[in-house]
Amino acid sequence: MVGAALGLGALALQPDVAGARQLIRLTAWTSLLAFLLAHMASTCWRLWPGAVSRLLLAQRRSLGLLMFSSHLLHAMGIAVLAGWADPALRAQLTPWPNRVIGGSGYLALFAMAATSWDGAQRWLGWARWHRLHSVCGWVIWLVYLLAMLKRAPAMPGYGLAALALLALGALKVWAQRMTRSA
Repeated sequence: MVGAALGLGALALQPDVAGARQLIRLTAWTSLLAFLLAHMASTCWRLWPGAVSRLLLAQRRSLGLLMFSSHLLHAMGIAVLAGWADPALRAQLTPWPNRVIGGSGYLALFAMAATSWDGAQRWLGWARWHRLHSVCGWVIWLVYLLAMLKRAPAMPGYGLAALALLALGALKVWAQRMTRSA
């Protein structure tokens, strides 16, 4: 959230396309961090049960809602950019496939946030709730992976983030399979 606050501050100090792009970048990274902590919490608990992984698991809902809040600011940055950027830059930055892929991530994020309270879990039943959150988590993971891979050729930091996403995704799948076979 500190990154989002800095991004909003930057946008207030620099109310132009560059400020909007800075807000978008900052909230993308803060959202990614919160998402990975929430998405990997159960995996960390499975592989390394202890005080830290227990705390991470206990705070998973809060981390997910932090990611949701940060990504709402991200959406605000995108909306501001769309209003301020000239049409050619807007078309370059947000081509149609990006809108579909990013939109699916937002749908998944909204579904998870809307059902992240105990009453929703009771209403859906644990199995359906768990399936919804699992599928939506993987959709968000894939959206992040595609976004990082798209930017990796121009900026190596994005390539490292893509590698981290791939490694953590593989670790999550491996831990789930190990738990099922045990």
